[in-house]
Amino acid sequence: MAVVGGNGNFRCSAGGRQQADEHVDGGGRSLRMSELPITDIDAVIVEITEDAEDIELVNADEYRLANNELIRNDESRWLRGRMNYRVTYDGGYSVATLPAGLKLAAMQAIRRGYDNQGGKSNQSAAGFGTAWQSLIESDILRQLEPFRIGGF
Repeated sequence: MAVVGGNGNFRCSAGGRQQADEHVDGGGRSLRMSELPITDIDAVIVEITEDAEDIELVNADEYRLANNELIRNDESRWLRGRMNYRVTYDGGYSVATLPAGLKLAAMQAIRRGYDNQGGKSNQSAAGFGTAWQSLIESDILRQLEPFRIGGF
C-alpha cells in the first residue's frame, strides 16, 4: 500500500521496509534520502569522478544518522558534487511500525473513495443527503500533517 497526497508529499511503504540504493548530492552538512523513515545505513560511497573505478567507501565511523539525514561526525560538509554519493539504506515503514494516524488516514481515504465514487461534491435521495468536503479541507489531510515531507 502506498499513501500519496498532494504532489507526492506523503509516502510510506506499508508492505514492509524497503532497501534503497540512492544517489544524493553532496556539498551540504547532511545527506538526505527519500525513502523515510530511514532505519539503517548499509553503505555510503563517494564517487570522486564519473569514472566508475574512482569510488571510495566512506567509513561508518565518520557519520551518524540523525533526523533521517546523514551528518558527518566532525560537523564538516560532505564533498561537493551532483549525485556524487551513493547511499544504500533501509527505509520506510513496516506493517508493524506504520503509525496509527497514518493507518487511520489511509483507511479514511479508501472509505471516502468507495463512498464517493465519481468524485461528487454532494448526493441526495429520498429526502436524505450528504456532502463531501474537498480533500484539502478534510480531516484526512490534517491527520497526514505530521507525516508531510514537503510543501503543497
